[in-house]
Amino acid sequence: MLRLNFFLALGYFLGGYLGTLLAVPPSYASSIWPAAGIALAGIITYGKRVIPGIWLGAFFIQVYAFLDIANLQNILASLVIGGVTSAAATAQAVLGGWLINRYIGANNTLIDDSSILLFFALGGPLCCIITASTGITALYLEGIISLDNLAFSWMTWWVGDVIGVLIFTPLLLCFIGTPHSQWRLRINSVALPLLMLSLLVATLFHLGKSQEQARINAIFENRANLLHNVLQNELNRQIEINQTLKAFFDSSSNVTPKDFKLFTQSVFAGHKTLLDEAAIAAEKPRHYKSVKPKTISKKNLKISPKIT
Repeated sequence: MLRLNFFLALGYFLGGYLGTLLAVPPSYASSIWPAAGIALAGIITYGKRVIPGIWLGAFFIQVYAFLDIANLQNILASLVIGGVTSAAATAQAVLGGWLINRYIGANNTLIDDSSILLFFALGGPLCCIITASTGITALYLEGIISLDNLAFSWMTWWVGDVIGVLIFTPLLLCFIGTPHSQWRLRINSVALPLLMLSLLVATLFHLGKSQEQARINAIFENRANLLHNVLQNELNRQIEINQTLKAFFDSSSNVTPKDFKLFTQSVFAGHKTLLDEAAIAAEKPRHYKSVKPKTISKKNLKISPKIT
């Protein structure tokens, strides 16, 4: 039994790891979660004795997915999320197995259409509400997702679990389901097509995720470059003002506050801050008797490097 739980925990972790590669922010719920199908297949075949393996595999993959080592508080939060969601994932598989055995029958080989439809309905859309609801609630309470993203994150999590059950439960049952003689006859007719379908779906989701990530990166780079240009232009403008004022003071050895005020009013009419400084200088001339601005070179004041 220990060996069986170990392999099921390992299988759940690997299936969950594949799911994290397709995770969607901000909740990082996966659009395909093979581990849900693996857990249900394990419960259907081996019963409650594999519950520890399912919980252990679920705990490790959930902690891995949400682990934040920035500080002790975040680490504890990751452990809490992992514990809660792994318990929900285990309960989901157990409930799915119980419903299937109760309303379809134990060791049912799913030959007739009604059994197949009921199997998928009970194990997929119905039971998968448990982990999606529990996991998203935990993420919301921990502040990982906002209220605005709650519905989208829940739907992504639920769909990922449902797809995982619909594809990977019958796929795995072809190899471990009982009676073995009947299930293994379906490897070519059921397992291989499902495997090809899962690869196709995963590829499509991965391409969609990559395109969306590329779009977000392009928007970020454009806005960052725009901000860079605005700041650089503003610094250049301030440097030009500084150089103009230096040239003004260099042109005469005796610049009075009145001269400074007249100069700024004519040259810097659009710079309210500078005009206010000139007005203060005119009221308090002693501030400008020996003041000479230092020049700032553009070479020494520049935003660099440019974001690309």
